[in-house]
Amino acid sequence: TTAGGFELVAMLEPLYDWSPGNIISPLLASGMPEVSDDHLSWLIPLRNDVKFHDGEPWNADAAIFNYDRFMDEGAVRGRVANNVSSFSKVVKEGEYAIRIHTKEPNALMIKQLLKPFGLMASPKAITEMGEDFQRNPVGTGPWIFKEWKDNVSITMSRNEDYAHGVPGMRNQGAAYADELSFVQLSNDL
Repeated sequence: TTAGGFELVAMLEPLYDWSPGNIISPLLASGMPEVSDDHLSWLIPLRNDVKFHDGEPWNADAAIFNYDRFMDEGAVRGRVANNVSSFSKVVKEGEYAIRIHTKEPNALMIKQLLKPFGLMASPKAITEMGEDFQRNPVGTGPWIFKEWKDNVSITMSRNEDYAHGVPGMRNQGAAYADELSFVQLSNDL
């Protein structure tokens, strides 16, 4: 098995997430998207103060790498495949901005940029680890992968450098706990 549930969203993050009060807020984006007049492209500003757990920078190149993976019809993509099916291309608009072009106007576009879809992973880690990345995820989130015990647990440690939580949350920094573990209680699910 591979990480893919709650444990994955604790380590990897999307461009936008829900804030208290059911408000959509930027997470890896630095602001809300600007929609073109023809409603076929979305300019998304990106944070310039975030790094992946392996020290690599979060920027437009990293975002494009991830979206190219999500849009690759020859790759195993899971749930993200449906969320990028309306995308025609993603291009760099500067070091910290991307533009997502869609095949047709998409009123639900912002939903497709929310957690749990479009979780951003380190391009360097994916490239270097290949298939092993699925069992060693490297993201930007508040938790860093630590240990995997087959059919037992996945353990993460606190990301001491985390400082970009969802607006409206009381704690904008590192998690309070030192570790977080997801324990498998049964194989009969």
